[in-house]
Amino acid sequence: MKKVSILLTIFIAFAISFWGCENNKMPVENENNFSNSELNKMHNKVQSVVLYLDAISVNKGSSNDPINIEVYKLKENWDETFVTWLKRTSSETWYKPGGWYFEPNDPSFIPKATINSTGPVEVNITSLWSDGAPLNGIIIKVDKPFGESMRYVVFASRENTGRTAPQVKITYKDASTKTLPVIADSYIWDGDESPNGANVSTNDRYPYLYAGIYSSREKRSVLAFSYGCTYTQGYWKTHAKGRKYDNTWDLLSDGPNTKFFNSAKSYIKVLWTHPRRGNAYYILAHQYIAAELNQLNSASIPTEVKTAFDRAKELFSASASDTIGNTDRQEWIDLTQILDDYNNGLLGPGHCDDCKGHKKNKKEYKKDKKYKKWRHKP
Repeated sequence: MKKVSILLTIFIAFAISFWGCENNKMPVENENNFSNSELNKMHNKVQSVVLYLDAISVNKGSSNDPINIEVYKLKENWDETFVTWLKRTSSETWYKPGGWYFEPNDPSFIPKATINSTGPVEVNITSLWSDGAPLNGIIIKVDKPFGESMRYVVFASRENTGRTAPQVKITYKDASTKTLPVIADSYIWDGDESPNGANVSTNDRYPYLYAGIYSSREKRSVLAFSYGCTYTQGYWKTHAKGRKYDNTWDLLSDGPNTKFFNSAKSYIKVLWTHPRRGNAYYILAHQYIAAELNQLNSASIPTEVKTAFDRAKELFSASASDTIGNTDRQEWIDLTQILDDYNNGLLGPGHCDDCKGHKKNKKEYKKDKKYKKWRHKP
């Protein structure tokens, strides 16, 4: 009897731990990630936010005065691979050339820093968090001094392996801290509409960020940082109703009942539809829906994932029903792989898993039988 009692106690303790982790969303503060509620209410919890940069070259121009940089919150999202002075993605233009950003009525709210020489640079950007995190990123610029043709500062980008990449450090009112790594960065150049952030010949990202005047034209740097966290498609389909309902669903036009492209089914019905005989339409749809909801839940998305997400959207829009038609099945599966890695936290900001024992690493995930089944099906 005593042995049975001990076993029962162990089982109950395990059950409370396991089901508690499965049913609850990530708490407001987590060791590795932000939750949506934290992003929305961040200004009530934050003590200070500091942007750290590494200046590797400084040209003060003819005046030799220190360079003053300014940092603003961007109003629109952008694609690291294609962003230019006029375009923010491959097909979309900035509402205002040079990057559309918030300009506060009170200039004292503009984060600024004075740079005299190379080395570490700190910019207090707490004011940018006054109404929530800058989910579209930030832009760094230098005022144009009259008559100057060369006056600029060069920072290390995240691709510069020999220097320190940009990062943001948040200090909370309870003295805890959080560091956000850069997830995308590039520079834009007035009058030059070729993407300056990539070396086309080697497919490498350019390792420098410019701000200031170069050859009488202005350069600015745009940066985005890793926010939020992601849930798997399993989470979203079990949190679409009842007491576990996640109100991120409300951000779709008709919630879980929103029609999914031309499938004649709702989002939630698609999620619960088994991809019989390896139906690539539903295999991709499950990951696409999860990726869309994760973005609506304020999870940042890397360029690679955003490209895959946009391509999946094109495929679904072109499909007359819930089949892939004459398109290449392998492309659907390859897109699924990228979105699945994003939703599982292998790409992007990470998974919303506050139960560390349940989190799979990449090596373990590759061994998953279910993953192999759709990944390698002919």
